[in-house]
Amino acid sequence: MAGSGVPSSNGHGASPKRARAAQRRPRTSGSKVSQSTLDEEVVSLREAGKSYTSVAKTLGIARGSQAHEAFLRAFRARPEKERLAMAKRENHRLDLLEKRVRSHDVGQPDTLKRRLAALEKFRQSLV
Repeated sequence: MAGSGVPSSNGHGASPKRARAAQRRPRTSGSKVSQSTLDEEVVSLREAGKSYTSVAKTLGIARGSQAHEAFLRAFRARPEKERLAMAKRENHRLDLLEKRVRSHDVGQPDTLKRRLAALEKFRQSLV
């Protein structure tokens, strides 16, 4: 019986870290936001200079890679002229990121190689 003094849980509440994370992140499950609207929000934040990880956190998306997928959906839905302009801006951001990666990881050749390969995949996704 639920009301007879028997606890309904093991006595442990939600961890403070999870509680803070839940407050920071908006919930998207159950939301009525369409995929195309979410994709456009991703593009808007990315165009404002946010990283995919930051975009994901802002919009309550689980991973930065999912924010990248949303960006690519919106990118591919655009007319060719607009895609070319978006690709140029995105490649400029990737150029800046590559410079930071090369200077930061100069003493770590394996890490540098892995990150440069990831940047190349991002570039290829725009073709």
